[in-house]
Amino acid sequence: MDASARFVSRPLHVTDCVHCPLRHSTLLEPLTLSKLKEVHQGLHSLQCFIPAKQYLYTATDRVHDLFVVYRGWVILYQDLKDGARQIQRIALAGDLITPSLDPKVPAMHNAQAVTDVQICAFPLHDLTRALQSTPELSIKLSQLYQEQMRLCQEHITNIGRKSAEERIAYLLLELCNRVRQRTETSDESIELPLTQEQIADCVGLTPIHVNRIFRQLREKGLIEMTRRRLVMRNENALIDLAQFEPQVVV
Repeated sequence: MDASARFVSRPLHVTDCVHCPLRHSTLLEPLTLSKLKEVHQGLHSLQCFIPAKQYLYTATDRVHDLFVVYRGWVILYQDLKDGARQIQRIALAGDLITPSLDPKVPAMHNAQAVTDVQICAFPLHDLTRALQSTPELSIKLSQLYQEQMRLCQEHITNIGRKSAEERIAYLLLELCNRVRQRTETSDESIELPLTQEQIADCVGLTPIHVNRIFRQLREKGLIEMTRRRLVMRNENALIDLAQFEPQVVV
């Protein structure tokens, strides 16, 4: 299936990259205002609405666009033959989602909205021309890929070598720090719209095990969960427990 059919019928408006509040954290970050205006004229971008639980694309879709999350949370995951799934990445506002740089190649993973999501879509053929004419974009795209790879490597280490408590502590710290970077705040609490099942699929555990670990973290006075908000009660202790290094987070 052509993935564009999933969202083209729900466009919001043509995105103005020049005035985008997320520009500082996206692919367009390194461009000067004059260069950004020049590039924007050649990018036929579209901002679309994806309702919670709906798919931006699935693993078998041919995707002709690159996406930037404007608002909301998106999970990227693979389905396993036994019916389980592995969430490989959680995309937040400002994050780049690249199913495939070749529209002839299927995405190989699913992208599903956790919350209501606004997505900026950039056609690959337009982006290719922009990359060729603007070296800053090529360098930034390479940096974003490297940062995502570093985070994925950290996830592999967590699942393969850390305890259940350490895995969940790391995930909570990672999400908290990423949200803070994007909102430029230092609040001790963030919205956490993930279900315990989704958290389990991130860290390779069962929902029951995740529930037990959350209870342990609350009893130790490290976190609190209130109405889908995560509150860091003792962040330093959580950092020690998770062996967390903020510089790894993107």
